[in-house]
Amino acid sequence: SMHAPVTTTTEIRYRQRTFRPQTIFQALYAPDGTSIVFSAAPTGSTPYLYSLRPEFAEPVKVTDQPLQLLSVSKTGELAVLTHPTWVGHRLCTGTLARMPLAGGAPREILGNVFQAAWSPDGSDLAILRNLEGVFRLEYPIGKVLAQTGAYFSDLRFSPDGKHIAFFVHPAYGDDRGGVAVVDLSGKQTMLADGYWGEEGIAWSPDSRTVYFSAGTGYADFTIYAVTLDRQVRIAAQSAGGLVIHDISPGGQWLASRDDVNVLMRAHTPEMTGERDVSWQEYSQPIAITRDGTSFLFTNSGMSAGTNYQACMRKTDGSPVIVLGEGGGLDLSRDGAWAAAGIFPNRCILYPTGAGEAKELATQSIAQIRDMRFFSDGTHVVVVGGPEKEATRAYLVDITGKDAPRPITKPGVIRAYPGPDGTQLLLQDGDGKYSLMSIDSSYTRVPVPGLTTGDDFASWTDDGRGVVISHTSVPGSLDMVDIRSGARKTVHTLDPGVPGALSIQQVVTTPDARTYVYDVLTYVSRLYTMEGAH
Repeated sequence: SMHAPVTTTTEIRYRQRTFRPQTIFQALYAPDGTSIVFSAAPTGSTPYLYSLRPEFAEPVKVTDQPLQLLSVSKTGELAVLTHPTWVGHRLCTGTLARMPLAGGAPREILGNVFQAAWSPDGSDLAILRNLEGVFRLEYPIGKVLAQTGAYFSDLRFSPDGKHIAFFVHPAYGDDRGGVAVVDLSGKQTMLADGYWGEEGIAWSPDSRTVYFSAGTGYADFTIYAVTLDRQVRIAAQSAGGLVIHDISPGGQWLASRDDVNVLMRAHTPEMTGERDVSWQEYSQPIAITRDGTSFLFTNSGMSAGTNYQACMRKTDGSPVIVLGEGGGLDLSRDGAWAAAGIFPNRCILYPTGAGEAKELATQSIAQIRDMRFFSDGTHVVVVGGPEKEATRAYLVDITGKDAPRPITKPGVIRAYPGPDGTQLLLQDGDGKYSLMSIDSSYTRVPVPGLTTGDDFASWTDDGRGVVISHTSVPGSLDMVDIRSGARKTVHTLDPGVPGALSIQQVVTTPDARTYVYDVLTYVSRLYTMEGAH
């Protein structure tokens, strides 16, 4: 539980150290306590290593090889990830390697590692890795001190070498949770728990206090101090949130101020570039009308409430219409109905014009993950199933005269009805696509042209092709012929905004001439802080 901590006000002096807008994943002091090493992505999600010395105003790129910084030993050796893949928040996964701060190539040690921390003497590494779905904190490598089915992050050794501090997150990919310490025998103690989000840990030089950033908003973090006997206080607050990265032996702090937003961007054939159609701080496009004039989106920002809001907006940027509660699911082919889901298994149909909302009879499906309209406007396909089981596709009659019936085996995560109403494009849990004919036989055939890295955006009107998106930055829209596998890129999606970390969801018309997508932006600025304690 969170108690109201006592605040001690001191005069903290901030000095800004980086000025270009970029995403900073990790920043640490070099052993001299004044030079700084950090990994950052100027655009996109691939981190590079930079060093910032007191005598230089600008950071210097250490090498052109992508590297994620993990830890700096007191002998001046870096623990880094080579081939880093961004997985969310400030985390990457890759191959653990060690390299000298003074220069030289990384020497690879172990694959599939998330984070690592040098022991105080620099002789050994503690690591976080995921093996067979179990997230493990190991020290030394191979000896498990703590494990979870969800995930840990931000591990740090105390300067006296007796404890490792880390975050315990109860849901994979969600950074809420608590801060814990474990000793070298594996005895674990939760120091403070129940935070909406947590990023960044550092120890006081005397090993008695753990400083951590946590808060009640997406990136609006406060720096807290907690002692090993669980006394919590607020150590530093700022407008916009602070993530603590490191504390030097002399007591100087290193922190970043991070501005996180989700922007929606639209393109229509009349436009040369793209228009910002964002609303509130966190909105995602879900479906677009066939003529490209309006789109359905979900507002999951602070104003939306726990069930979110389904909203409509025109691609010309005119005012938003809030349809009602629920996360958006799909638009009917004629654009007259918008479907929204309320967790766990309610499905509401809202009229986009005048009329009454109606609810689908989906009570027999324990949890709904996805829903799409068939072109006839009388049936929908729902992906869902019993809790904790693999999901499958169900055929649901909008009139409610027939009960929902399963039409696939479990293991299907997405189902997209084709324009003629007889074919269903299915995606399995491992990302593979297949085509199912639903007129009679329910037979499934693989789709040669689609790979697990393709995100479905739309069928083409003739039912012979699909539009797929790639959501790296920059992203792309491709037209793929589902029989031959031939593909061509029809648009490049380049948000051209600072700190654009990833494109998350793209919706498009069948001809791919109009599209809307959302992009996660994460803009960091690094500060050193004097006088904090």
